[in-house]
Formats: sequence, structure tokens, C-alpha cells
Amino acid sequence: MASRVVFYCGLAFSAIGLITIGIGVATPNWLEAEAKAGTGFDKLGLWEACFTRFTYRYDSTATIFDGCWGILSRTYSSIRYWLAPAWFVNVQVLATLSMLGQVAVVICLVMIFVGCWSCFSNRPDIEVISWFVISTVELLTGILAGSGCIMFATNSSSDHQWLEKPYTNYRSWSFGLVCVSSVAALIAGGLIFIEAVRIRIRQKKSKTLRRGYEMRPSRRY
Repeated sequence: MASRVVFYCGLAFSAIGLITIGIGVATPNWLEAEAKAGTGFDKLGLWEACFTRFTYRYDSTATIFDGCWGILSRTYSSIRYWLAPAWFVNVQVLATLSMLGQVAVVICLVMIFVGCWSCFSNRPDIEVISWFVISTVELLTGILAGSGCIMFATNSSSDHQWLEKPYTNYRSWSFGLVCVSSVAALIAGGLIFIEAVRIRIRQKKSKTLRRGYEMRPSRRY
């Protein structure tokens, strides 16, 4: 590798992307209610929702929800169809796929960093392909996370059949972290792609020099 600066930067941005999306997906602060909203809604994440003595008007069980519970828990079974509409499930899927992809990329980059990728040193074609695959996966994770952020931002404020008084809610730091993750993943994917191109160019130059050396006529004394 002619220079490892680009690789180190790609690894750093990949790590930032993974850390931020991990925290963003795990925490319930994608959407929060203003202090004086009075809707009973407190905050919500991709997998957890918090209410204060809230009753959904179309809930046949008339359950009073008070506290924080997992969206997939039995507590919200009677209102899950409302709490997690189709677009919200799509955001969950996009963010989860992005996080899994970033985990895979970081593992591969760490393996390269510690030298485990040296097994491909005798197979330059496979080495280059693997670099391009890693960069493509990282770019896709950034696109997935960004698409999820756009979908959430658009629907959380425009879906009037979802939470009451959407104008009293605001997108919070968990959502922001996933947006940061999207940008970091796109930057990392670009850097890894640049590194892949540099490795490919280096291999072509090396092959050209080797062929030229082999074709030189030997001198006889």
C-alpha cells in the first residue's frame, strides 16, 4: 500500500459511523415532545416508546400507558399497528441493515489493519475485488441510513394519523446521530474506494514493470 493515510481515515470514519448508528438505534430519542405539549407522548426511538398516562382513543382495551416500553413488547400489542406504521417499520429495517453493514465493514477493515488480509497477497485480483466490495457495502450503508433519516423526518411531521399534534414534537439527538452516521459512512466509503483504485493502479504498474523486465533481452558475455 503506497500510503496508509487514506486507509486510516477510512477506518476512522467507518468507526465513527458504526458508533453513532449503534447509539442512535439503541436509544429512544429520535422524537421528543415539548415540555408543555400535554399529549401524553414523551419520547420515541426505533425500538422503544415512552408515554405519561397516555390512552389511544381507538384502543378497544382503553389501556393507560405510563412509562417506557419496547415497541415489540406485549405492553404495546393493542396499539402497535398505530405506533409502528408501515413507514416506521421501513425506517427500522433501513437503520438495522445499515448498522449490520457497518459492523461487517469495520470488521474487515480491522482485519486489514492487523494484517489478517495478507492471505490475499498472492492473489492481487481477489485483494482488489475485496477492497471494491468493502467500499460498495460502506457506501450502501450510508445510503440506507440517509434514506431512513429522510423517511423519518418527512413522515414524523406529516403523518397526522400517527402521534397527536406533530407540531409539538421535535427530532432529537438519536435521530441526529444516525444522520451523522450516514455522512460518515459515505465519506468512509469514498475513501475506501480511493484506496481500492490506488491499489489497482499500483498493481498494474507493478505488472507492467515485471513484464518489461522479463521481455528485456539478456546480455551474453
